[in-house]
Amino acid sequence: MKIKAIIVDDDKRQQEILEKKILAHCPQIALAGMASNVPDGVKLIKEQKPQLVFLDVEMPPLTGFDLLKTFSPVEFEVIFVTAFTDFAYKAFKVAAVDYLHKPFLDQELVIAVAKAEEKIVQKAPNAIHHLLNNINNNTVDNVKIGLPTLSGITYVRVKDIMHIEGANEYCRFHFMDKPAEMISKKMGEIEEVLKEYNFYRIHKSHIVNLSYVKQYLRGEGGQVCLTDNTMLNVSKNSKEGFLAAMRNL
Repeated sequence: MKIKAIIVDDDKRQQEILEKKILAHCPQIALAGMASNVPDGVKLIKEQKPQLVFLDVEMPPLTGFDLLKTFSPVEFEVIFVTAFTDFAYKAFKVAAVDYLHKPFLDQELVIAVAKAEEKIVQKAPNAIHHLLNNINNNTVDNVKIGLPTLSGITYVRVKDIMHIEGANEYCRFHFMDKPAEMISKKMGEIEEVLKEYNFYRIHKSHIVNLSYVKQYLRGEGGQVCLTDNTMLNVSKNSKEGFLAAMRNL
């Protein structure tokens, strides 16, 4: 199938680079136009009704997020193509939104387009609503994280995650009041996304939500008891940092 797409980027050179890469490596993409600012991007989307938008974030005085906020619901897939800020990076990671970091490799573009194509074919709900919600309500009570599972992406509130258990290339998310979810992500990636939301890696195989820690039991590393009475080991190397994090809650 052909996927109708547009590019919105305020850098003409970057538009040209992306266009050439798409023509060379993504035959399923049919480019229907390009825009250099948010107002023109909004107009082009309304005119062309694309299935996919390659969207820059920083387009002063506005942003790609401002463009998305003009559409409710957002009825197209988005691949962010940007030299993003740390905040944007965190937002993309948490909401499980696809992005390309300038400069990007050809293979990275091919993978991102393949993911978007799969979502379009399956008519899967996109993640933009959750991304915008997280940007507008950047607190633990409101933030949702996208967990890529075998069946799609499951969105859960960060504050509902009790602890994460890692094993090789997989992580199991445990909750207080719902079944666990297994995803194909490494613990390091999960730690990076959640560390500012009161989560702490107490062991190479365990990340805990500090809000659910009921008790600490002394030992070489010690153990934590969570509110559901789950007992988890604390590594010797993590002990001091964990106790300091608990004191700073």
